[in-house]
Amino acid sequence: MKKTAILAMKYYLQDRELDYTQIDEMCEDSKICDIDILQNKLSTINTRLVDRQSLALEAAINPFNSDKNYNFLDKSKISVIVGSLSASVYPIFEYLVSAYEKGVNFVNPSGLDSIMIAKDEISSQKTEYAWAGASEETGAALAFVCDSDQKSIKPIAYIKNCESRYIGNLSEDKKENFINSVISSWGVDKFKHGIIYSKDSKLFSLQPMVDLGRSLLKIKNRELDLAVVVSVDSMGFVSMIELGRYI
Repeated sequence: MKKTAILAMKYYLQDRELDYTQIDEMCEDSKICDIDILQNKLSTINTRLVDRQSLALEAAINPFNSDKNYNFLDKSKISVIVGSLSASVYPIFEYLVSAYEKGVNFVNPSGLDSIMIAKDEISSQKTEYAWAGASEETGAALAFVCDSDQKSIKPIAYIKNCESRYIGNLSEDKKENFINSVISSWGVDKFKHGIIYSKDSKLFSLQPMVDLGRSLLKIKNRELDLAVVVSVDSMGFVSMIELGRYI
């Protein structure tokens, strides 16, 4: 089976464009996590929440369009799959479709789930490339996902396993047992490989995408051959992605 690869990871937070190699700098900036700063600033110019998310998502996608490495892409074959916890983002897609020919558009609460949907769409050959990520009040994060047979760009990592399930309002112990059972079924040694847990924060569904960038950075720097990102949200959803080093 062909591998579904992650080719790039970009973020747009509070008027800053960043990629996954700047993840440590981004996480150390406490202002990034203070959602009230941006809310208050934007509310003074009478913008709606969904408009702010649309602008953030557009800003996150723009670097791909301006990057010479991606000039070969046929934009009509690129899907946009983005999630949000703070509001319905369907109007974002209405906006994007006016700029690109219509692809596969899907809204899901979790940023990690958007990666899984992109993987499925590419595996079933419904789309060739996808911008998968999350858009929130603070900004947007996007992973560029495609079939790893693409020779024009060297992948950072490939998606080895993934799982997303509603488990309800379980106790912390039961949640941990469920997560451990899934990770164990993938043959992951928790003591040898990196596992990052994302829980609720002011970044909402953006936080798992930030943690995905952390994993990619460790894989890129050869600190890890394999990493697992786990997202647990207050709605009772658990999402997990295992990334492998692309050789």
